[in-house]
Amino acid sequence: MSVIGKLLTFCVPNQKDFCSFVCVTNDFAERDIGAIQEYVDTSHNEDQHQNILIVNGKYFASKYPQSIVLNIGSKVNIPIVFRPLEKNMFEDSIEFITKDGSFHIPITAVPAEIQLSTPETINFGMCAVQDSVTISFEIANICDFYVSFQLQSDLPFVLQPVSGNLAPRTQCKINATFQPEGAFVYETTVTCNYGNNSSKTNTKIITLEGIGKFPYLSLKYENITGNEITVDFGEVVLGETLHKIVEIKNCTPVNVPFQIIQKSLGLLVENAFQCSQYHGVIPAEYTHKIRVSFKPENFNLVYADNFEVLPVALINKLYIKCIGRGKSPNVSANVKSVNFGVTAIGVEVVRSFKLINGSCSPVLYQIKVDPQYSKFLLNETCGKIEANSSKKIIVKFIPTQAIPYYKKLFCLILNQEPLTVELFGTCVSKDIKPANVPKARPIENLYGDLKRLVYKNNWRAENLEELETRSLSMLIEEKKIVFDENGLLQVNDMEVDSNLTKNKSVSSFDEFFNDGSSDSMLIIFRAIMLKPARLDVDELMERACSMQYNLTHLLLLQFVFNTTEDVPNKMFSAELEAFVFYKSMRDQSLVNDCTITVPWCLTVVITGHTFGRNSEFYLPVCNWSSKTMVFPPASSLEESVYRTCLLQNNGYNPIHCAFTRDDTCVFSSKPDTCLIREKFQIFVYRMSPLNCGVTKFQPTCTLNFSEKCDFDLTMTTETVNIIFTEGDLLYFMPTCVGHSSYQNVQIQNCSRVPIKLQWKISKSDQHILSVREQYKIIFPNEVQGEMQVANLSKV
Repeated sequence: MSVIGKLLTFCVPNQKDFCSFVCVTNDFAERDIGAIQEYVDTSHNEDQHQNILIVNGKYFASKYPQSIVLNIGSKVNIPIVFRPLEKNMFEDSIEFITKDGSFHIPITAVPAEIQLSTPETINFGMCAVQDSVTISFEIANICDFYVSFQLQSDLPFVLQPVSGNLAPRTQCKINATFQPEGAFVYETTVTCNYGNNSSKTNTKIITLEGIGKFPYLSLKYENITGNEITVDFGEVVLGETLHKIVEIKNCTPVNVPFQIIQKSLGLLVENAFQCSQYHGVIPAEYTHKIRVSFKPENFNLVYADNFEVLPVALINKLYIKCIGRGKSPNVSANVKSVNFGVTAIGVEVVRSFKLINGSCSPVLYQIKVDPQYSKFLLNETCGKIEANSSKKIIVKFIPTQAIPYYKKLFCLILNQEPLTVELFGTCVSKDIKPANVPKARPIENLYGDLKRLVYKNNWRAENLEELETRSLSMLIEEKKIVFDENGLLQVNDMEVDSNLTKNKSVSSFDEFFNDGSSDSMLIIFRAIMLKPARLDVDELMERACSMQYNLTHLLLLQFVFNTTEDVPNKMFSAELEAFVFYKSMRDQSLVNDCTITVPWCLTVVITGHTFGRNSEFYLPVCNWSSKTMVFPPASSLEESVYRTCLLQNNGYNPIHCAFTRDDTCVFSSKPDTCLIREKFQIFVYRMSPLNCGVTKFQPTCTLNFSEKCDFDLTMTTETVNIIFTEGDLLYFMPTCVGHSSYQNVQIQNCSRVPIKLQWKISKSDQHILSVREQYKIIFPNEVQGEMQVANLSKV
């Protein structure tokens, strides 16, 4: 039999006037019938030493059978033993006898029970359907026994944990979650069964209450409210980011979780639109603001994307349609050509033109011309044009041979198509007077005065520029060649044959790459071409040699360049010009002397260095504007796509730059080899796809003949790709004869090119099927859901 007891403590302090006995506690907790419980009380003697005799009660007794002597200031602990005989409340006392009298200390024993403390009711309030609300409460063990418990609940209420064991006087935290599946009022009870191995199982009831509420969200953008809005970013300068704020309003008194899905993620290589937040929780009756960003990387390209806002339970769906366009710098030239007229050998003629920047940001430009060896010398070949300003370019023409001169200047603009300015001039001597191409006219009226002039860039292989002047005159007399409204020759549409074929329009990018000086595939045919367009030597040429040669038909002429340089450890570069023209530019019959052929200019780039084998090259100090590029989509395999890139020279020494040649002709750069003497160099990259799909290429650029610099360039050749969101089958509900039923068809454009859509219904089905809008243009990544197909049921 176990003994469970308490102590009574008596003490005698250093006082002489009185004696007191204090009982600290006298409550017993009954454990088992027949068990002995021991209680220790404390007695203090505060005056003098005392002899105390303890008289035992009926249920309570002391272990001391003899008297206790308490000296002054002493203390003694008296164990009290409780021996219950039945399970009831016991009240008794212990008598203490002293020489001054006796006193009783009452003692009560309360039967012990297993007890848990739980809340009666838990109210979750309102919660959005398919959302959850979690409330924590405690189950406390308020007895002196080990208690195990188990909870039983029904959906939509979930408790965690559902069972456990509690030590005496401990608590357990329970998480209660309310997950409504519908807009109803929920009330249920949780049964809590508890007990231990030696007692019966007790039960407590906890009431759970909650209300399910359907969520509802709406969009607001610039005073436009609804479930579908359009955010038009307009034109944004390349590389810059424009932000727009869209408000999502929670119209319900419950918190609403939401998720924003951008369907273009993973579908497209380039995502110009970004959202500041793709998921979250909007508090009750609160307006949440999200930021949508637009950063274009390609100019003259329309960007479109859709964001779908999905609240919990999908009661209503919100759509944010974003549209933006990449804006290239608006740089133009005030003239299209510069006429230097007729001049003598060695006479300097000065003309000028302006580059006008009509955009609101500064623009970098570079004119592709050799500043030392060209016959057309410019005061500036590269620089910066400030916003809404212009730059005057002065051109000096100093001819050294009595020949006609023509050169097309390409002005490279970062993130814009190149500009072209044509330079004309004729040099005459006493003995040689070639035809004036064209006649001296004011610059601004030059194009209107090119009467009967064969403008060579309008035609390709086996075309007009290949023909001599006599053949042109014969074609004009036979009316196979006619004049357009500007006085330029063109092929008569009725006389198109294998020898006279019209050429497609050529962009300035294509013309820049295919100028007759490149080894790549030509779009514009040249009767005379120069190969190679790049020549690497080891020494610098002091000056360009001015020599004139006559080439008969099908003749290959080779040039040998002799260079001398005594300065060691030096890099050099030069662009030499070869002006090509027909020896007889007029009609030899002299009947009609206004039909002439324009000359053209071929160039070759010479680069090299004088560093020894054991010498180290300069360390290039530079940075690229971008090493990872996404090209605009190509609509077909016959189309090439272009992008511009900037290399900044941050050091004081020139930098030699050379791209590795691609044998597959997928990637090409122009210039592919150059010596950067200025602060920067603008490159134009071209990628020509070989297969449909995503094409990735990693070109290598060598800096100063040693340093390697790799790029990651990504290009997509995208074919038309549309997706019917409802699948390939369209089901109509049963329709009465003479009535119509409608179905909406949603079509998504998964490519980055606009798609022109046209519905075609066979004649056999036109009497039962019709489409409300037969023609539609779907922008990139746009979901078009306004098309309705009608089922016309007739007898």
